[in-house]
Amino acid sequence: MAVVTYDQLVSEERTRQVVSAILVGAAIAGNAYAAQNASYTNSGRYSPIAGAINGARADAQNAALIGETVAGGQLNLAALEQNVIKDNTVMPAEWVGGQLHIEPPAGGVGAAKAYVITVPVGNDIHEITVTQGKAV
Repeated sequence: MAVVTYDQLVSEERTRQVVSAILVGAAIAGNAYAAQNASYTNSGRYSPIAGAINGARADAQNAALIGETVAGGQLNLAALEQNVIKDNTVMPAEWVGGQLHIEPPAGGVGAAKAYVITVPVGNDIHEITVTQGKAV
């Protein structure tokens, strides 16, 4: 089983943010185009007043979409920083809390499988039981 490192998770999140930025850019372009098309009257003449109103509305919607996307990406990175165990040394009397990400074994997609992960910590042995099955 592969253990996913903090750096890999950050890289995946940054890749997700780039893809999200590209998709948001396309959505913004579509929204601006639709706003300008809505500025034409039934007779096919362009209305500057409607253009200004529709453009301002589209700008506000686009700014909100960009803000939400950026804020979501920052929250995701902050959650990784706070919750994922990083490669560091734990000194005596210190403790570390967080998440450990483990990729499931490949193959056997159809049937449910159970695994036991044994983690020795000092004199203690921790067993984590994992059941892998189809997503519901």
